[in-house]
Amino acid sequence: MLPRRGRKLIEMAEADEIRAIEAERARRRMLAGRPVEPSGQMSLGSKGQTRDKVARAVGLGSGKTWERAERVWRAAKDGDEVARRLVALLDI
Repeated sequence: MLPRRGRKLIEMAEADEIRAIEAERARRRMLAGRPVEPSGQMSLGSKGQTRDKVARAVGLGSGKTWERAERVWRAAKDGDEVARRLVALLDI
């Protein structure tokens, strides 16, 4: 188990990657017109919105919570100083 310090930042980075994977899978399914295939991994491959899958995978609760956290995370990555301070507070 990782020490508490730094865990939330790692979870946010993981959530960012999971979101990209799930969004790409959804795009491919829509283009192919195929039904969802179970993948055997956590929430990946199951029905539902990408935001809900990401939130479940990293333990953030609901998809709405993930959307809020993602907005702050992206703003911090883009250089917003207030968002950077908020993200730094996650790591305390």
